[in-house]
This record gives sequence, C-alpha cells and structure tokens, in this order.
Amino acid sequence: MKPYIIESQIMKTPLSHIRLGGYVGKLMDTFFEERIFSDYAQNVVYRECEDGFINRIDDIRIPGIGFWQGEFWGKWIISAVRAAKYTGSASMKEFIHAGALKLVSLQQPDGYLGTYRNSADFMAPTPEAAAAAKHPRWNWNIWCRKYTLWGMLEAYELTG
Repeated sequence: MKPYIIESQIMKTPLSHIRLGGYVGKLMDTFFEERIFSDYAQNVVYRECEDGFINRIDDIRIPGIGFWQGEFWGKWIISAVRAAKYTGSASMKEFIHAGALKLVSLQQPDGYLGTYRNSADFMAPTPEAAAAAKHPRWNWNIWCRKYTLWGMLEAYELTG
C-alpha cells in the first residue's frame, strides 16, 4: 500500500442485513413493489428508461440542449440494485443483469452509450441556440452519461 493511502476504517452494514419495520418498512415495501418489482415498473417505467437509448432523441426534443432522458435508466437501476440487495431478490438480480447486457448491446461502435444521437454533443449550445430554445445554456448529455455509468457500475457490483 502506498504510504499516503489510508485503509477505510468504516464498516458498512450490507443492505441484506438491514430490515426496516413499522410504518417506514411498510412504505418501503410498497415502494419497492410498485416502482421496481411490479410488472408495471419493469414493463412500462423501466422500458421507457431503456427506450431513451434505443431511440436516441434527447438532442432532437430540445435541440442543442437535450431532454435528459439518459439519466433515468441509471437512476432506476441504482434503485433496483439497492432494492435487490435489501430484499435478496434473485429475480430482480437477473432482471438487472439482463438490462445491463441489453444496454451494452446498444453501445455505438465508437464506445458511446447514451441517449443523444450526436455522441460529440456534450457542450452547452451557443447563446443563440439557447435563446431560441428559451432555455439557459446547458446540455444534459454528460449528466446522462454519469448516471448511465453509475448504474452500470452498480449492476456490475451486484451481478458480476
């Protein structure tokens, strides 16, 4: 170990060892079921997140800025990974694994994996483009890439 690196002294309790009870536990269980485990969550909510990578229309919906659809897949997967760890759900682990593999299959030959058609579109638009869109000068592609990568890392940690 390098002399300037200090080993972490914090021991995290695995989510699988934690159980919430009472009112909060019931709310969490309801949330997990309705937003992550249910057919609706997996076949409607999740599919909408995935469709952003199939259709790649973020930079078309709001030209030069984007619609930030790409962050939703990552955020949903991060939540699903945490719920799978908490509940120990093998079927959710399989769903996450399949979802990550599908997303990788949508990667462009140059390595780009995102919801913008133009993979080089990650800078703020010109002031003229921002004014025409009646929007401040920003672009969401980097933000989308961040959550996609974070979701992929969480999925890999869970599924290997």
